[in-house]
Amino acid sequence: MYYSKIDPGTDFHLSVFQTAIEKLPALVAIREFPEGTLVFLNDKGAAMLGVSGPEEAEALLAKNEMGATDAFVPTSGSLRKWESASGEFFYSHYEQAPLTFNNKDYLLIRLSAPLADHVNKDIEQMVQQRTDRLQHALEAMQSARDELNVKLDKEKDLGELKSRFVSMASHEFRTPLSTILSSAYLAKQYNAEEDQHKRNKHIDRIVASVNFLTDILNDFLSLGKIEEGKVVVRPVLFDVRESINKMIQEAQGIVKPNQEISYKHEGWPDVMLDPSLLRHIILNLIGNAVKFSTRENAQIQVLSHTDSYGLTLKVRDNGIGMSPEDQAHLFERFFRGGNAGNIQGTGLGLHIVSKYTELMKGIITCQSELDVGTTFTIIFPPVTEC
Repeated sequence: MYYSKIDPGTDFHLSVFQTAIEKLPALVAIREFPEGTLVFLNDKGAAMLGVSGPEEAEALLAKNEMGATDAFVPTSGSLRKWESASGEFFYSHYEQAPLTFNNKDYLLIRLSAPLADHVNKDIEQMVQQRTDRLQHALEAMQSARDELNVKLDKEKDLGELKSRFVSMASHEFRTPLSTILSSAYLAKQYNAEEDQHKRNKHIDRIVASVNFLTDILNDFLSLGKIEEGKVVVRPVLFDVRESINKMIQEAQGIVKPNQEISYKHEGWPDVMLDPSLLRHIILNLIGNAVKFSTRENAQIQVLSHTDSYGLTLKVRDNGIGMSPEDQAHLFERFFRGGNAGNIQGTGLGLHIVSKYTELMKGIITCQSELDVGTTFTIIFPPVTEC
Protein backbone atom coordinates (compact mmCIF):
# COMPACT_ATOMS: atom_id res chain seq x y z
CA MET A 1 0.00 0.00 0.00
CA TYR A 2 1.37 3.45 -0.97
CA TYR A 3 0.32 6.98 -0.19
CA SER A 4 1.16 9.11 -3.20
CA LYS A 5 0.09 12.26 -5.00
CA ILE A 6 1.62 10.92 -8.22
CA ASP A 7 -0.07 8.47 -10.56
CA PRO A 8 1.09 5.03 -9.31
CA GLY A 9 1.47 3.89 -12.89
CA THR A 10 4.23 6.33 -13.80
CA ASP A 11 7.83 5.31 -14.45
CA PHE A 12 8.91 7.54 -11.57
CA HIS A 13 6.80 5.54 -9.15
CA LEU A 14 8.12 2.21 -10.42
CA SER A 15 11.78 3.19 -10.55
CA VAL A 16 12.13 5.18 -7.35
CA PHE A 17 9.26 4.51 -4.96
CA GLN A 18 9.21 0.76 -5.37
CA THR A 19 12.99 0.52 -4.87
CA ALA A 20 12.85 2.63 -1.73
CA ILE A 21 10.02 0.58 -0.28
CA GLU A 22 11.75 -2.72 -0.93
CA LYS A 23 15.11 -1.74 0.58
CA LEU A 24 14.11 0.39 3.52
CA PRO A 25 12.16 -1.24 6.35
CA ALA A 26 10.83 1.93 8.00
CA LEU A 27 9.48 5.33 6.97
CA VAL A 28 10.12 6.49 3.39
CA ALA A 29 8.85 9.79 2.04
CA ILE A 30 9.56 11.89 -1.05
CA ARG A 31 9.48 15.70 -0.97
CA GLU A 32 9.61 18.00 -4.00
CA PHE A 33 12.48 20.44 -4.02
CA PRO A 34 12.46 23.36 -3.56
CA GLU A 35 8.65 23.51 -3.25
CA GLY A 36 8.78 21.36 -0.13
CA THR A 37 5.59 19.45 -0.93
CA LEU A 38 5.48 15.87 0.35
CA VAL A 39 4.42 13.68 -2.63
CA PHE A 40 4.95 10.14 -1.32
CA LEU A 41 4.71 8.21 1.94
CA ASN A 42 4.99 4.46 2.37
CA ASP A 43 2.61 2.45 4.53
CA LYS A 44 5.23 1.71 7.23
CA GLY A 45 5.92 5.40 7.53
CA ALA A 46 2.22 6.17 7.75
CA ALA A 47 1.89 3.60 10.54
CA MET A 48 4.89 5.02 12.41
CA LEU A 49 3.51 8.54 12.30
CA GLY A 50 -0.12 7.53 12.71
CA VAL A 51 -1.25 9.40 9.59
CA SER A 52 -3.31 8.48 6.52
CA GLY A 53 -1.38 10.26 3.78
CA PRO A 54 1.30 12.74 2.70
CA GLU A 55 -0.73 15.81 3.68
CA GLU A 56 -1.02 14.74 7.32
CA ALA A 57 2.57 13.51 7.31
CA GLU A 58 3.78 16.85 5.98
CA ALA A 59 2.11 18.72 8.86
CA LEU A 60 3.44 16.25 11.43
CA LEU A 61 7.00 16.43 10.10
CA ALA A 62 6.83 20.21 10.33
CA LYS A 63 5.60 19.88 13.93
CA ASN A 64 8.67 17.72 14.59
CA GLU A 65 10.83 20.52 13.13
CA MET A 66 11.46 18.58 9.92
CA GLY A 67 9.70 20.92 7.48
CA ALA A 68 10.86 22.04 4.04
CA THR A 69 14.54 22.84 3.66
CA ASP A 70 16.51 25.14 1.39
CA ALA A 71 19.46 22.74 1.19
CA PHE A 72 19.64 20.18 -1.61
CA VAL A 73 22.33 18.16 0.18
CA PRO A 74 22.53 14.84 2.02
CA THR A 75 21.65 15.07 5.71
CA SER A 76 22.27 12.47 8.39
CA GLY A 77 20.68 13.28 11.71
CA SER A 78 21.47 11.73 15.06
CA LEU A 79 19.05 9.76 17.18
CA ARG A 80 16.22 12.06 18.15
CA LYS A 81 12.78 12.10 19.68
CA TRP A 82 9.68 12.14 17.45
CA GLU A 83 6.01 12.75 18.18
CA SER A 84 3.31 10.78 16.36
CA ALA A 85 -0.13 12.05 15.38
CA SER A 86 -1.58 10.46 18.55
CA GLY A 87 0.87 12.38 20.76
CA GLU A 88 3.02 9.35 21.57
CA PHE A 89 6.81 9.64 21.40
CA PHE A 90 9.43 7.35 19.92
CA TYR A 91 13.13 7.52 19.03
CA SER A 92 14.43 7.09 15.49
CA HIS A 93 17.35 8.11 13.22
CA TYR A 94 16.69 10.59 10.41
CA GLU A 95 18.31 10.79 6.97
CA GLN A 96 17.71 12.91 3.88
CA ALA A 97 19.12 12.27 0.39
CA PRO A 98 18.77 14.39 -2.80
CA LEU A 99 17.27 12.78 -5.91
CA THR A 100 16.84 14.02 -9.49
CA PHE A 101 14.37 12.49 -11.95
CA ASN A 102 13.37 13.88 -15.36
CA ASN A 103 15.21 17.12 -14.52
CA LYS A 104 13.13 17.47 -11.38
CA ASP A 105 14.70 17.58 -7.88
CA TYR A 106 13.36 15.57 -4.94
CA LEU A 107 14.44 14.83 -1.37
CA LEU A 108 14.23 11.29 -0.07
CA ILE A 109 13.37 11.21 3.66
CA ARG A 110 14.10 8.09 5.71
CA LEU A 111 13.44 7.30 9.35
CA SER A 112 14.77 4.15 10.98
CA ALA A 113 12.44 1.75 12.76
CA PRO A 114 11.40 3.01 16.21
CA LEU A 115 13.40 1.66 19.11
CA ALA A 116 11.76 -0.68 21.60
CA ASP A 117 9.87 0.78 24.56
CA HIS A 118 12.49 -0.22 27.13
CA VAL A 119 15.17 1.37 24.96
CA ASN A 120 13.04 4.50 24.72
CA LYS A 121 12.82 4.64 28.48
CA ASP A 122 16.57 4.15 28.83
CA ILE A 123 17.18 6.91 26.29
CA GLU A 124 14.68 9.18 28.03
CA GLN A 125 16.51 8.61 31.29
CA MET A 126 19.89 9.24 29.67
CA VAL A 127 18.62 12.41 28.03
CA GLN A 128 17.12 13.60 31.30
CA GLN A 129 20.33 12.84 33.18
CA ARG A 130 22.40 14.70 30.60
CA THR A 131 19.92 17.57 30.65
CA ASP A 132 20.14 17.71 34.44
CA ARG A 133 23.94 17.64 34.35
CA LEU A 134 23.96 20.35 31.70
CA GLN A 135 21.55 22.45 33.73
CA HIS A 136 23.68 22.04 36.86
CA ALA A 137 26.78 22.93 34.87
CA LEU A 138 25.08 26.02 33.45
CA GLU A 139 23.91 27.07 36.91
CA ALA A 140 27.41 26.55 38.30
CA MET A 141 28.88 28.58 35.44
CA GLN A 142 26.34 31.36 36.00
CA SER A 143 27.04 31.34 39.73
CA ALA A 144 30.79 31.47 39.10
CA ARG A 145 30.32 34.27 36.59
CA ASP A 146 28.16 36.24 39.01
CA GLU A 147 30.76 35.74 41.74
CA LEU A 148 33.54 36.87 39.42
CA ASN A 149 31.52 39.92 38.40
CA VAL A 150 31.00 40.83 42.06
CA LYS A 151 34.71 40.41 42.76
CA LEU A 152 35.56 42.41 39.66
CA ASP A 153 33.23 45.20 40.72
CA LYS A 154 34.78 45.20 44.18
CA GLU A 155 38.25 45.23 42.66
CA LYS A 156 37.30 48.17 40.43
CA ASP A 157 35.73 49.89 43.41
CA LEU A 158 38.86 49.31 45.47
CA GLY A 159 41.03 50.62 42.65
CA GLU A 160 38.90 53.73 42.40
CA LEU A 161 39.01 54.14 46.17
CA LYS A 162 42.80 53.93 46.18
CA SER A 163 43.05 56.35 43.29
CA ARG A 164 40.71 58.85 44.96
CA PHE A 165 42.59 58.46 48.24
CA VAL A 166 45.94 59.21 46.61
CA SER A 167 44.46 62.22 44.84
CA MET A 168 42.73 63.50 47.95
CA ALA A 169 45.65 62.77 50.25
CA SER A 170 48.12 64.59 48.02
CA HIS A 171 45.88 67.65 48.23
CA GLU A 172 44.46 67.54 51.74
CA PHE A 173 47.61 66.35 53.52
CA ARG A 174 49.83 69.04 52.01
CA THR A 175 48.30 72.01 53.85
CA PRO A 176 48.22 70.59 57.41
CA LEU A 177 51.69 69.08 57.04
CA SER A 178 53.03 72.42 55.84
CA THR A 179 51.29 74.10 58.78
CA ILE A 180 52.80 71.66 61.24
CA LEU A 181 56.27 72.14 59.79
CA SER A 182 56.13 75.94 59.68
CA SER A 183 54.48 76.27 63.12
CA ALA A 184 57.05 73.94 64.70
CA TYR A 185 59.85 76.00 63.18
CA LEU A 186 58.34 79.33 64.32
CA ALA A 187 57.52 78.06 67.80
CA LYS A 188 61.16 77.11 68.18
CA GLN A 189 62.17 80.72 67.45
CA TYR A 190 60.14 82.12 70.34
CA ASN A 191 62.28 81.10 73.31
CA ALA A 192 61.71 84.11 75.54
CA GLU A 193 59.16 83.96 78.35
CA GLU A 194 57.20 86.92 76.98
CA ASP A 195 56.75 85.01 73.69
CA GLN A 196 54.67 82.26 75.32
CA HIS A 197 51.43 83.46 73.72
CA LYS A 198 53.06 83.26 70.28
CA ARG A 199 54.28 79.76 70.99
CA ASN A 200 50.80 78.77 72.13
CA LYS A 201 49.33 80.10 68.88
CA HIS A 202 51.60 77.89 66.78
CA ILE A 203 51.09 74.91 69.09
CA ASP A 204 47.33 75.28 68.64
CA ARG A 205 47.82 75.31 64.87
CA ILE A 206 49.89 72.13 65.11
CA VAL A 207 47.24 70.43 67.25
CA ALA A 208 44.45 71.45 64.86
CA SER A 209 46.40 70.14 61.85
CA VAL A 210 47.18 66.85 63.59
CA ASN A 211 43.50 66.48 64.52
CA PHE A 212 42.49 67.09 60.91
CA LEU A 213 44.91 64.44 59.66
CA THR A 214 43.63 62.06 62.32
CA ASP A 215 40.05 62.68 61.18
CA ILE A 216 41.02 61.87 57.58
CA LEU A 217 42.65 58.61 58.60
CA ASN A 218 39.69 57.71 60.83
CA ASP A 219 37.32 58.34 57.92
CA PHE A 220 39.29 55.96 55.73
CA LEU A 221 39.41 53.34 58.46
CA SER A 222 35.65 53.64 58.91
CA LEU A 223 35.07 53.48 55.16
CA GLY A 224 37.27 50.40 54.88
CA LYS A 225 35.31 48.62 57.61
CA ILE A 226 32.01 49.54 55.98
CA GLU A 227 33.14 48.28 52.56
CA GLU A 228 34.35 45.01 54.09
CA GLY A 229 31.16 44.55 56.13
CA LYS A 230 33.08 44.61 59.40
CA VAL A 231 31.00 47.26 61.16
CA VAL A 232 29.00 45.52 63.89
CA VAL A 233 25.99 47.31 65.40
CA ARG A 234 25.85 46.87 69.20
CA PRO A 235 22.65 48.52 70.43
CA VAL A 236 22.29 49.30 74.14
CA LEU A 237 19.75 51.28 76.14
CA PHE A 238 21.08 54.73 77.05
CA ASP A 239 19.97 58.30 77.81
CA VAL A 240 20.09 60.15 74.49
CA ARG A 241 19.83 63.59 76.14
CA GLU A 242 22.90 63.01 78.30
CA SER A 243 24.82 61.51 75.38
CA ILE A 244 24.10 64.41 72.99
CA ASN A 245 24.91 67.00 75.66
CA LYS A 246 28.33 65.38 76.06
CA MET A 247 28.84 65.45 72.30
CA ILE A 248 28.03 69.16 72.16
CA GLN A 249 30.51 69.86 74.95
CA GLU A 250 33.09 67.86 73.03
CA ALA A 251 32.34 69.88 69.87
CA GLN A 252 32.94 73.20 71.64
CA GLY A 253 36.62 72.82 70.84
CA ILE A 254 35.94 73.43 67.12
CA VAL A 255 33.25 76.10 67.49
CA LYS A 256 34.27 79.51 66.13
CA PRO A 257 33.82 82.72 68.15
CA ASN A 258 30.80 83.79 66.08
CA GLN A 259 28.99 80.43 66.43
CA GLU A 260 26.62 78.98 69.00
CA ILE A 261 25.31 75.44 69.41
CA SER A 262 21.95 74.89 71.11
CA TYR A 263 20.23 71.62 71.99
CA LYS A 264 16.63 70.70 72.74
CA HIS A 265 15.03 67.34 73.47
CA GLU A 266 11.39 66.26 73.59
CA GLY A 267 9.98 62.92 74.72
CA TRP A 268 11.38 60.15 76.87
CA PRO A 269 15.17 60.01 77.23
CA ASP A 270 15.97 56.32 76.69
CA VAL A 271 16.74 54.90 73.25
CA MET A 272 18.11 51.57 72.00
CA LEU A 273 20.92 52.29 69.53
CA ASP A 274 24.65 51.89 69.12
CA PRO A 275 26.03 54.90 71.05
CA SER A 276 29.38 54.76 69.24
CA LEU A 277 27.83 54.97 65.78
CA LEU A 278 25.38 57.64 66.95
CA ARG A 279 28.26 59.69 68.35
CA HIS A 280 30.06 59.56 64.98
CA ILE A 281 26.88 60.61 63.16
CA ILE A 282 26.08 63.60 65.37
CA LEU A 283 29.65 64.88 65.71
CA ASN A 284 30.08 64.69 61.94
CA LEU A 285 26.89 66.65 61.29
CA ILE A 286 27.82 69.24 63.92
CA GLY A 287 31.34 69.47 62.47
CA ASN A 288 29.91 70.12 59.00
CA ALA A 289 27.56 72.76 60.38
CA VAL A 290 30.52 74.49 62.06
CA LYS A 291 32.66 74.37 58.90
CA PHE A 292 29.99 75.69 56.56
CA SER A 293 28.51 78.38 58.84
CA THR A 294 30.62 81.41 57.93
CA ARG A 295 28.24 84.31 58.64
CA GLU A 296 28.10 86.39 61.81
CA ASN A 297 26.00 85.03 64.68
CA ALA A 298 25.86 81.55 63.15
CA GLN A 299 23.32 79.35 64.90
CA ILE A 300 23.64 75.56 65.00
CA GLN A 301 20.63 73.73 66.43
CA VAL A 302 20.54 70.10 67.53
CA LEU A 303 17.06 68.67 68.14
CA SER A 304 16.03 65.21 69.32
CA HIS A 305 12.53 63.84 69.70
CA THR A 306 11.30 60.43 70.86
CA ASP A 307 7.82 59.00 70.47
CA SER A 308 6.09 55.81 69.32
CA TYR A 309 7.63 56.27 65.85
CA GLY A 310 11.19 56.15 67.22
CA LEU A 311 13.96 58.73 67.55
CA THR A 312 14.14 61.78 65.30
CA LEU A 313 17.35 63.83 65.15
CA LYS A 314 17.82 67.17 63.43
CA VAL A 315 20.97 69.23 62.97
CA ARG A 316 20.20 72.65 61.52
CA ASP A 317 22.45 75.55 60.54
CA ASN A 318 22.12 78.88 58.75
CA GLY A 319 25.30 78.43 56.72
CA ILE A 320 26.13 78.55 53.03
CA GLY A 321 23.65 75.80 52.06
CA MET A 322 23.71 73.58 48.98
CA SER A 323 22.26 73.64 45.49
CA PRO A 324 19.68 71.01 44.42
CA GLU A 325 22.29 69.56 42.05
CA ASP A 326 24.76 69.03 44.90
CA GLN A 327 22.10 67.53 47.16
CA ALA A 328 21.49 64.77 44.59
CA HIS A 329 25.08 63.50 45.18
CA LEU A 330 25.40 64.43 48.83
CA PHE A 331 25.97 60.96 50.27
CA GLU A 332 28.36 59.70 47.59
CA ARG A 333 31.97 58.98 48.46
CA PHE A 334 34.41 61.85 48.01
CA PHE A 335 31.67 64.24 46.92
CA ARG A 336 32.06 67.89 47.88
CA GLY A 337 29.65 70.69 47.10
CA GLY A 338 30.45 73.16 44.38
CA ASN A 339 30.49 76.02 46.90
CA ALA A 340 32.77 74.26 49.41
CA GLY A 341 35.71 76.32 48.14
CA ASN A 342 38.80 76.03 50.33
CA ILE A 343 36.93 74.59 53.30
CA GLN A 344 38.82 71.48 54.36
CA GLY A 345 37.19 68.09 53.96
CA THR A 346 37.50 64.66 52.33
CA GLY A 347 33.97 64.19 51.03
CA LEU A 348 33.68 61.00 53.07
CA GLY A 349 31.93 62.19 56.21
CA LEU A 350 28.34 62.23 54.98
CA HIS A 351 28.83 58.95 53.11
CA ILE A 352 29.88 57.30 56.38
CA VAL A 353 27.02 58.99 58.24
CA SER A 354 24.52 57.59 55.73
CA LYS A 355 26.01 54.09 56.01
CA TYR A 356 25.99 54.13 59.83
CA THR A 357 22.39 55.35 59.73
CA GLU A 358 21.46 52.55 57.36
CA LEU A 359 23.17 49.96 59.58
CA MET A 360 20.94 51.07 62.46
CA LYS A 361 17.88 50.83 60.15
CA GLY A 362 17.44 54.58 60.05
CA ILE A 363 16.83 56.98 57.19
CA ILE A 364 18.57 60.31 56.59
CA THR A 365 17.30 63.25 54.55
CA CYS A 366 18.59 66.72 53.81
CA GLN A 367 16.86 70.03 53.16
CA SER A 368 19.06 72.89 52.05
CA GLU A 369 19.00 76.21 50.26
CA LEU A 370 21.93 78.26 49.07
CA ASP A 371 22.87 81.09 51.46
CA VAL A 372 19.99 80.11 53.77
CA GLY A 373 21.11 76.95 55.56
CA THR A 374 20.87 73.20 55.82
CA THR A 375 18.88 70.76 57.94
CA PHE A 376 19.77 67.09 58.25
CA THR A 377 17.02 64.83 59.60
CA ILE A 378 17.58 61.26 60.77
CA ILE A 379 14.79 58.94 61.89
CA PHE A 380 15.54 55.71 63.73
CA PRO A 381 12.80 53.10 64.29
CA PRO A 382 11.47 52.37 67.80
CA VAL A 383 13.18 49.88 70.07
CA THR A 384 10.94 46.98 69.00
CA GLU A 385 12.09 47.36 65.36
CA CYS A 386 15.85 47.64 65.96
